[in-house]
Amino acid sequence: MRGQVDSKREHSLLLVMLALLGLLGYLLPWAVASSAPMTLNAYDLAEWASLHPAQRQTTPPLLAPLLLRVQLAILSLTFALSISQRWVAAAAVVALALAQLPPFEYVYDIANMNYRQQFVLALVSLVAGLAATRLRNRRMIRLLLFLLPVAGIGSVIAGVAQAFEAFRQPADIGLGPWLLVASYVGIAAINLLAARSNAERATN
Repeated sequence: MRGQVDSKREHSLLLVMLALLGLLGYLLPWAVASSAPMTLNAYDLAEWASLHPAQRQTTPPLLAPLLLRVQLAILSLTFALSISQRWVAAAAVVALALAQLPPFEYVYDIANMNYRQQFVLALVSLVAGLAATRLRNRRMIRLLLFLLPVAGIGSVIAGVAQAFEAFRQPADIGLGPWLLVASYVGIAAINLLAARSNAERATN
């Protein structure tokens, strides 16, 4: 019994470390301009892409910024499902939700699509994240911790492609998206292996 508890703690710790690695990837450079000494992380690249007129005509509007910004929502849910102490998980969710809030100017510019998108993502992260901290069904948690990183990988690839098209400057892909995708792959693989191990134990 104690061995199972220790195994769960190690599993939780590994997932949290991978999620932290993903958060680091979000903060590291995503676009490195070759024509000027300028680097943009995911947040900066989303802001830059939101200025492109073509992004107002996408479905949904501001698709490239959405694909980049949704990574924090995915990471927020990942922390909520991975951290075993509920209050620590809730604190992580609240911190990431606050980080996604638009500038205070949004109060005076409600119609701003860019600010509205940030506010909605922050609200979704907060509500869904706090709800996820109360989830105790291990099978559902493993399923979500497999589906979330898969969605993250797809949205990173699509977001980078769209954002670089809007960037319109010679630039190389930085370390950030690679590190984030690597963390997603690790999280998905760990939960897939855990599900397989549990299935094998159940049949024995």
